Amino acid sequence: MNALQVDTATGFTQSHSPTGIYSFDVERKKHLLSMAMDCAEAGTWPNIPKLCKSVGISVQTFYNHINQDSEFSEQWQDIKRTLSAGIAVDMREHAKRPGNYMDRITLLRHLYPEEWGGPEKNQSNLDFGWVKKLADALVSVNKPAVIATDAVITSTPKAIDPPQ
Repeated sequence: MNALQVDTATGFTQSHSPTGIYSFDVERKKHLLSMAMDCAEAGTWPNIPKLCKSVGISVQTFYNHINQDSEFSEQWQDIKRTLSAGIAVDMREHAKRPGNYMDRITLLRHLYPEEWGGPEKNQSNLDFGWVKKLADALVSVNKPAVIATDAVITSTPKAIDPPQ
């Protein structure tokens, strides 16, 4: 990435290239942010690759600047907050309909994470090591381990009467 310089008027950092083709300067940042805010206000998520293409930068350049330009990052967060507020309104409306309990749960988790569990995910890892231990135990007593899946019995042997 080209060296970043701070624009004192906006607080944005900007990169310049000798040809200007890959520059992500203040004007391009303002244009990208404006288009993204238009999307958010219309209730649609900004399409980052499309926005980047429209201002002549790569998606990687966008993310580099999000990570290194605090003012640009803050304005991007404002766009995300605008979009989130719209989504919250939609969720509240959808939650009024019968049967839409997931909307209500999601909203409660967002608004009251302490009481409703918040965004963290509860993942359980089940240990099926006992299956291997059982197979090893069967082998260790000289009994072959037989594992069958999707087996179909096509015939059964007839019982043979013992000799008399």
